[in-house]
Amino acid sequence: MNKIISTLSLLVTIIVFTTSCGKKAPSEAKYIPKDATSIVVINQKTLEEKLKSGNITLDSFINKMLDTKDSANAASLKKWQDFKNSGIDLDNNLYFFVVQKGSISKGLTTAVNIMAGLKDQAKFEKYIKEQKEFNAKNLIQENNFSYLSSIDTDLSLSWNKEIAIATFYKRDIKGSYDSVGNYIEPDKSETTKDKNEEVKRYFNLKENESVASVAYFNDMFKTKADGYIFGSTNSMLGFLASTPLNIPKVEELLKDNYTASTFNFENGKIEVNNTTYTNPMLSSILKKYSGSSVNTHLAEFFPTQNLNGTILISFKPEMFDGLLKELEIKGMLEAFLAQQGLTSADLFKLLSGEINIAMSDFVIENKEVTQKLYDGSTYTYNKTVPNFKLIATAPIGDKAAFTKIMDKAVENNLLAKTSTGYTSGEMLASSGMYFMADEKQIVIASSQDFYTTYLNNKTKSNLNSNIIADFKGKSMAAFIDINSIIKGFTPTAKDSTISNKVLAMVNTTFKNFIATTENFKDNSFKGKVTLNMVNEKQNSLVSIINLIDEASKAIKQTTNSTTNSIDENTF
Repeated sequence: MNKIISTLSLLVTIIVFTTSCGKKAPSEAKYIPKDATSIVVINQKTLEEKLKSGNITLDSFINKMLDTKDSANAASLKKWQDFKNSGIDLDNNLYFFVVQKGSISKGLTTAVNIMAGLKDQAKFEKYIKEQKEFNAKNLIQENNFSYLSSIDTDLSLSWNKEIAIATFYKRDIKGSYDSVGNYIEPDKSETTKDKNEEVKRYFNLKENESVASVAYFNDMFKTKADGYIFGSTNSMLGFLASTPLNIPKVEELLKDNYTASTFNFENGKIEVNNTTYTNPMLSSILKKYSGSSVNTHLAEFFPTQNLNGTILISFKPEMFDGLLKELEIKGMLEAFLAQQGLTSADLFKLLSGEINIAMSDFVIENKEVTQKLYDGSTYTYNKTVPNFKLIATAPIGDKAAFTKIMDKAVENNLLAKTSTGYTSGEMLASSGMYFMADEKQIVIASSQDFYTTYLNNKTKSNLNSNIIADFKGKSMAAFIDINSIIKGFTPTAKDSTISNKVLAMVNTTFKNFIATTENFKDNSFKGKVTLNMVNEKQNSLVSIINLIDEASKAIKQTTNSTTNSIDENTF
């Protein structure tokens, strides 16, 4: 008996292990091309569960958005109900993918696709034929799929027994002029032909042409999430092939780099975790120059209790020299810089590998501006301008390279030399910003007094110490205080315009944004993005739906009020 139990336990363990470790991408992935620029997958079941925590369903939300007293809205609601019963599978994953291509002769083309599973193909085809705007006369039956396409629209609908795809196709094509200057409209039939060929491609992809053949895409689904985002650099290869630029090895550098992300709507926050996987060439470069970490001093001691945001970047400047060598274009750049009396080493040795920026006290305000005219006279007027406090610092790497480049800037009247270093030239000084550079660092600030305050300041900023702790050891870190920025955009609390009403709603929904990137390790680097909400106890998806609902009501009320006012004035 014990032997049977042990054997069954072993079998169960093997089954669980193999199904979890060998989980493949969803079957729908075979219709998504490997060269897609970006792919978003939404897990509709988990989102529905999270909406329920706020007593919201998709139907109840749509009913709120559409006032059934309005005949047009009632018709839209009827269309929604018909669509729900069309044979589309609304219980499983929903896919959005974008494919972009370009060439000098044809211009840029963008195909935005929405794909869903089909539960009943016959029911769906019946639904399509009942929709007058789709014009079922344009229905074309291929061997393995059907599609609707018209020369008069950018939309194409295609389906088979498993899935349905709505494709919105845009081609950047311009008209021409004949010999006497008459404008000739572009040939839309060519665009329609391209659109149809793109749609056909989705249903005839070979295994190695679809994203299902990419291991990183498959592995992404091993992590349970509300949604997934996948992107690659492969789409850039088509653009490069169509340009006159011929940079050796650039295709090798850009090919097969992928970013896989998961996102979740949690209570009080939206969290995105991403991993970027790099190809062997790019990995070899990043591996040599990884390990740097940000300096948090500016963010920590910025002299304000109203910090709007900060971005801290750390890198090893030698990486740029390594990149030039790998791409085999260093000689070309050296030849160009030699004409300026510089070398590439001067450029990458200029900075130590650290850039720090922080801003506070942002506000939009009316300011009196004096404009000088060509005849020497002046006139004054009021202008709405942004006002803020800013400091950006970049420590110097090599002193000789620094002096060489700064002196070149002085020769071109961009900077002025002083006894201690360099300051703004006439052009830069006209911006009103303070600039200072010496053998230690380059500084740009909103004013010299504010920078001096920072140097003498011993008090910490209002940036949470937990955020500062999370920044340490990262190669990039960013923070944006959404509340303080929106407050700066809103002139007065008494201003009741619809834009300010909506801004106030956004301000009571979103709190701040935090992003970090780790150092390169194991042929990849990881990142994390968190969008924190004001209501920490409510699910973030529910908070967003409530925001949309309230904003929609405010817009409707304003529109109705304006319409009634016009009617009263008219009569």
